[in-house]
Amino acid sequence: MVLVQKLKDNCNESINLGHTVTITLKRVRDWYGKGKCIQMEALSA
Repeated sequence: MVLVQKLKDNCNESINLGHTVTITLKRVRDWYGKGKCIQMEALSA
């Protein structure tokens, strides 16, 4: 899905914001998959 790839890119952009966010997003993506990463990004925004 194009939407998933676009949201994945948003996660990658968020990773650049800080080390804590980096670790959190990486763990979320590992544990729950890309869909959950999107939710974390929304909460962090």
